[in-house]
Amino acid sequence: MGPICHVIPPGLQVRQNARIELGCSLKYCGNIAPNTDCRWSADGQWEKVTSHITNSEVIVELSAMAKRSLEDQYVRCTTQFANTSNMSSSTIPLYRHTWTSPRLQLLAGITVYN
Repeated sequence: MGPICHVIPPGLQVRQNARIELGCSLKYCGNIAPNTDCRWSADGQWEKVTSHITNSEVIVELSAMAKRSLEDQYVRCTTQFANTSNMSSSTIPLYRHTWTSPRLQLLAGITVYN
């Protein structure tokens, strides 16, 4: 099973300068936590990135402002296990899952300033 991801607002239909939020969570078992990497399809930058790792769940939360340069772009989050120490590669689970958001659509009308 892959991570559970969501975007706010749903469908990524927002006015320019509105806040966009994205979150992904993945439950796992064992002593190796997966990594989640989320990137814009172009040169978008996240303003805030937080990551929480417990012994059974990884939670990643990101936020950005909807800017004209991000219009029609999407976010792709890849979750996988990686060797972060001197472990044998045979002990690392073979798992990779990619989630892709809807494309960002800027709505016409009043510009929102938060």
